[in-house]
Amino acid sequence: MRTALFTQNIVLLMKDERAGTHIEYALIGGFTGVLLMGGLLSLEGGLSTFYNGLAGLLDSVL
Repeated sequence: MRTALFTQNIVLLMKDERAGTHIEYALIGGFTGVLLMGGLLSLEGGLSTFYNGLAGLLDSVL
């Protein structure tokens, strides 16, 4: 009984095209998040150097 209900639900989900769209959007969001985190982590050292230099410049001017 449970396996028949489970199989029936899987078949209904496979027929529903909206579920595929939701999965695609979730994958795109996940990949975008991973790429953003990788990009920001790679910029971390350069940004730190930039802001430390800017802070030194502002300290000398002010």
